[in-house]
Amino acid sequence: MGGEQVCMIRKPGITTTMKSMISYGDSNAKFLETVGWGIDSENQPILDKSSHIFSGKLPLKYLMGFAEDYNKGILNVKQELILIIARSFKNCYIGEVDASVEINKIEWKIGHIMPSDKQRLKLLNRLNKSSTAKVKIAYRMWDLYELPSIRETSSDIWAVKTTNSLERPRYIIIGFQNSGNTDNRSKDTTQFIHAGVNNIRLYLNSEVYPYERWNLDFGKKLDAVAYYAYDNFQRSYYGKDMSEPMMSIEEFRKNPLFIIDCSHQPDTLKSSTVDIKCGGSLVSRRHVVTAGHCVARATPRQVHVTLGDYVINSAVEPLPAYTFGVSSIQLMFLWMQITLFLLSSFVH
Repeated sequence: MGGEQVCMIRKPGITTTMKSMISYGDSNAKFLETVGWGIDSENQPILDKSSHIFSGKLPLKYLMGFAEDYNKGILNVKQELILIIARSFKNCYIGEVDASVEINKIEWKIGHIMPSDKQRLKLLNRLNKSSTAKVKIAYRMWDLYELPSIRETSSDIWAVKTTNSLERPRYIIIGFQNSGNTDNRSKDTTQFIHAGVNNIRLYLNSEVYPYERWNLDFGKKLDAVAYYAYDNFQRSYYGKDMSEPMMSIEEFRKNPLFIIDCSHQPDTLKSSTVDIKCGGSLVSRRHVVTAGHCVARATPRQVHVTLGDYVINSAVEPLPAYTFGVSSIQLMFLWMQITLFLLSSFVH
């Protein structure tokens, strides 16, 4: 939006599956069928079996978390939606033979507001008076992290770096799947398992969530604590008085997702700065190139470039280091996502 990346979703299929399972209930089930949700070999209302053609209309809020909070009018700002097609379609269907999906047409429809002449003049006057003022739009986003496999031990630790986002995580949703589900047309990639989990703990900035142990045993149906966390998500995240869970307790046992609410963090943690260190290359006397994810949604005032800091985690360097401010940040897409810094002064 306006040349800046607002949101990026990796593997939107599995990400939105997890999001929809905890965010929506029976009142959304009918609509979700029109975009492929809940379809099986016997229930395919959107597919014409003779021509094998289907169509659907999907609000962007089902794909990206920020769109749920995107309820303001935007004036004179260019908006772009970039879709990258996966190399394989095997996660999109279940079948005995290989198949392909051909996309004939995609339309991105954005609602427009046509103000009256009186309101238009008010808007223009306000814009002219505050043409240099920055307008902040608050929104929430979802990130996906994958662990290839867990060790066959009684406990395992998974360290996840969240410093690519300048905001602290508020909710952690964990799902387990059998190995081999990905890119396997004979497996249902929307199904999760409990994996015999007894307890899950999140360590975030020396804080532990949840406070008490869950002591789960799905074999003995000792899973009420996990289901309560699932049921409570809609009340906590969306501020609803009553939640409308998509799954009953029996359905949850067959397809569980474990939710950890860490939204009630101490204010000292919420307002603390995030120290992100990434490597880069000096390509001219005023330009530095680095990876795009290193400065996601950062402003130039939040970024400093140190030349000569070759060993990031060491204070001992062979040559003296020099630190520069950043005048501008430009995000670019080549064969990968990169960021170009314009330094505040020339390098001598």
